[in-house]
Amino acid sequence: MKINASPYFFTPASLKFGKVTCIIGGNSSGKSLLTEMVAGFSNQNHLTRLNHFKTNSTAEIQYFTPNPHSVKHTNSNGNVFKYFRDDISIPTPPIDFKIISPLDIKHPNVYHKPDLEKFSILLGIPKTDILRITDLIEQCGTGDISNIQFVDNGEFLYLDLYGTIKKLPFRGLSGSEQVRVLVEYAILAAYYYSLQIPTLLCLDCGIAQLDIKWFDHILSILLSEKYNFQTIVTSHPKNNINNDQLFEDCNIIHLSGERFNVFIEQDK
Repeated sequence: MKINASPYFFTPASLKFGKVTCIIGGNSSGKSLLTEMVAGFSNQNHLTRLNHFKTNSTAEIQYFTPNPHSVKHTNSNGNVFKYFRDDISIPTPPIDFKIISPLDIKHPNVYHKPDLEKFSILLGIPKTDILRITDLIEQCGTGDISNIQFVDNGEFLYLDLYGTIKKLPFRGLSGSEQVRVLVEYAILAAYYYSLQIPTLLCLDCGIAQLDIKWFDHILSILLSEKYNFQTIVTSHPKNNINNDQLFEDCNIIHLSGERFNVFIEQDK
């Protein structure tokens, strides 16, 4: 990925995504903004914050289907983003690859929504696909969830979540437990779409705040051969542990500097 113009980062910047890429930085370092720039290649709704800066923004990403292609989104002074595929203008983002980038579990658009609709909004995919993914969880998931089902026409989701009381409603889980369920769905959504088209998963939905053992468990699963998609994960630097050991098999992108003057550095 190349960032040629940005209101937040020093440019130009060139990034390479691996099987799992970790974006590491402190508060206000631009972790979420960078993942939004990536997710914006597939869905323009993720670029809303960039529009608010009222300045120029241009980024380009390369992908294979299996032939190489490039797609670029560009914005001038807060106007509507324009898209180009292989330097040819297109009216909407391309549809020959998929980026899954779940919204934060506390997003205002999901308040008081039925659980099925809530997951559809958070993941940006149809409710019919949410139901298909639900059927895959016990067979192809991480092992964190079992006995999962929607009831009352999708109003409620019930499940067994490892380490909690069995058969709890999703709404009865704690905030961090709800994030675990959302991440499970995001991983299975990426798996589901990767069987059809190239897929990238962006995890910036509270995962960095979760227990370090669970975080390490998810990283090891995403790095395995079980899933054939790439993942971007955001994280704060972890205190009191060896960060090099935790992220040793990942591509690492460091963000440093002050707000609107952020440097992007890649380790490997």
